[in-house]
Amino acid sequence: MANEKQAGEEIFQIENGKLIKFLRDDLTSVEIPEGITEIGKNAFSECKNLEYVKFPESLEIIEKGAFEDCSALKEIKLPKNVKTINYWAFSRCYSLEVIELNDGLEKIEEVAFAGTKIKSIRIPDSVKIIEHDAFESCNNLEKIILSKNISTIPIRCFHHCKSLKSIEIPESVTTIEGRAFSLANLTSIKIPDSVTKLGYGALCGNVNLKSVYLSKNLKEIEHETFDSCRSLEHVEIPLGVKKIGNLAFVACENLKSIEIPSSVEIVEFRAFLECESLEKVEIKDGVKILDKESFCYCPKLSKVILPQSLTEIRTKAFCDCECLEEIEFQGTKKQWGAIKKQTTWRDYTPIKVVHCSDGDVNIKPKL
Repeated sequence: MANEKQAGEEIFQIENGKLIKFLRDDLTSVEIPEGITEIGKNAFSECKNLEYVKFPESLEIIEKGAFEDCSALKEIKLPKNVKTINYWAFSRCYSLEVIELNDGLEKIEEVAFAGTKIKSIRIPDSVKIIEHDAFESCNNLEKIILSKNISTIPIRCFHHCKSLKSIEIPESVTTIEGRAFSLANLTSIKIPDSVTKLGYGALCGNVNLKSVYLSKNLKEIEHETFDSCRSLEHVEIPLGVKKIGNLAFVACENLKSIEIPSSVEIVEFRAFLECESLEKVEIKDGVKILDKESFCYCPKLSKVILPQSLTEIRTKAFCDCECLEEIEFQGTKKQWGAIKKQTTWRDYTPIKVVHCSDGDVNIKPKL
């Protein structure tokens, strides 16, 4: 064992090139000596006075929680040989504004920079893996340049980054996991065609999101994907999507129209609940089931086009749509009659007639 000394005082506990413990939590700045290859678990954690650290060029590994809760730390610049930033390494460093990641870095583990004060970050192209919550609750984060070699943006990676207004997702990405950008402040986003999975709640709570381009290779709009995207005015659901999940577009208050492509088989529970500006819904031939409350509480909805492929309309699917007085059905009267309809499918909605391809079906008012 060796202890590094400065001005007669022990600064570090060091063993075989590994910095085990920082011994002077009263210091505001420190230079880690050359020859150190590893900073150990929690070595600097809760050093509340530490503002600046100079890393040695020999450094290769930063272990779990190495600088966790260093609430005064302002800036870090990683040397060229660091390959992995372990989980919680710099989390809750609430004053950390500047992070320079080295070319050669390969992996950023979970919660590594969560809760920091950074405004921008460049993730070098050498990085292939980012783990969940890595930048969660970075409230000042405005600009991100992502590595062009990552394939997954993980769960909650940029959750609650409430200053984040835009991001460019590289073509290398195939998966965006659940709540990856939830409760951010995005105004627009393009999901490239390389993406085949957009996880649950991936964009939920982006209240200023107005426009979105969805990958042509998505297979599903998962549950809560656009939940409470209150400014969203238009979205084109790609042909190939098979399911629109529970609460997928709930409370999208400015969405005015939606076309559901023929590849979709089911519109699930409350998918378009409380879309207060929704006026027109066109559902293409191929869709089979409208689940419970799928278009419930859409007070401006006045035009609905339903396909002949429809087999079931479930409980309260069009409940409380106060402007909906007629429906256009693209099949025959017999086909309309064959659709399984729950008795409450149109509760508190004044539908009077269904226009079928061979004539009209009058709907009796509910008592």
